[in-house]
Amino acid sequence: MEQQIDELRGDLEDLGLKYWIEKEAKDQLSKRIVRQVDTVGTLYQSLRRLGAHEWSVLLPNLLQILGELLQVQTAAIYRSDGNRFHLDCSCGQGAWPEWLSAEHDPLLQICLEQQRPASVHDFDPGAPGTQTDSVIAGPFYAGLKGSLAGVVLVRELPFAALTAANLHVLQILLHWTSEALAQGQQLQALKDRNIEDEVTGALSSGYFQHLLLQEHLRHERYKFPLSLIRLAVQ
Repeated sequence: MEQQIDELRGDLEDLGLKYWIEKEAKDQLSKRIVRQVDTVGTLYQSLRRLGAHEWSVLLPNLLQILGELLQVQTAAIYRSDGNRFHLDCSCGQGAWPEWLSAEHDPLLQICLEQQRPASVHDFDPGAPGTQTDSVIAGPFYAGLKGSLAGVVLVRELPFAALTAANLHVLQILLHWTSEALAQGQQLQALKDRNIEDEVTGALSSGYFQHLLLQEHLRHERYKFPLSLIRLAVQ
């Protein structure tokens, strides 16, 4: 009888251990799902802030989002200028060079050649010719299939944040940035077409009507004299 009791006690302990393990696994899975949902929601809200078409608004917003989502502490954005890159904006401590060349930065070379975000995990930092101040580099374009517009360089972030998942988030942000830049270029081209006649280069009729309305409103408000000269060209 005592042997049976001992066996039963052992079985109960095994069941209790299995229950505890399964409960812990379930709790961890639930926490992971919540984190993923929060990440997706936060990412969506962040992407909406990348809807600006002006460089002066879009690029600083991108740096701020990198700090919020990826815990980036020091980073810079360079705009493409021929074969070099010119510093546009930065965050964190330390100075950044005004100009950069891919020839002197192996991490920058990798991200440009493969057209994706690259990290120090993509090469051996101790190998000759692999000196770099950055831990992540990622390119963005004027549209997903457009010309190179610039690069993001991350110099400092927590080591635990240097993960494949965060690199994927960075790639999504850079794709969205590329789309916003492309839309900005299309919008500007549309504005230019609406202002100038494509054949003669003269101001379009629609733009003339816009100016006429503005001058009329100014005339009504300030009581300035307003004259209109109309010419017919044969």
